[in-house]
Amino acid sequence: MGNKKSFEAIIGVLVLLFCFLFFTHILKSNENVKREKYKDILYAKFNNIDGIKVGTEIKIAGVRVGYVEDIKLDTNTFQVKVKMDMSENLNIPDDSTISVSSSSLLGDKFLSIDPGISDTVLLNGSSFANTKSSMNIEDLVGKIATSFAKQ
Repeated sequence: MGNKKSFEAIIGVLVLLFCFLFFTHILKSNENVKREKYKDILYAKFNNIDGIKVGTEIKIAGVRVGYVEDIKLDTNTFQVKVKMDMSENLNIPDDSTISVSSSSLLGDKFLSIDPGISDTVLLNGSSFANTKSSMNIEDLVGKIATSFAKQ
């Protein structure tokens, strides 16, 4: 009887050890995902970037074309300056708009670029002139409530 209990205890410890190693491996592999190193750096200033952080994807038409490299607050304008690492030679028109978007109502945020029609393109180190900041749900509900109250 004693041998059976010790055998079960050893199996239990091995299963727990295996689970611990498996989850540790999963967490480490997620941390070590190498972001593709892009060549071009672009900038944008936003009033609000709720949900955007370093490493956030930047997409055009749903395709990843870069990621957020750095976020800083401009203490003169109190706008957020976002540094973006972008795919090389994208030739993004300089009248393009970059906005904070969400994959769903409660989903992850990302930056979305809506290409413009200009023949002039954004060069390495330049900034987007047109940005749309993140809208939080409280502001949206407040605007809807105000519009119904006026009617």
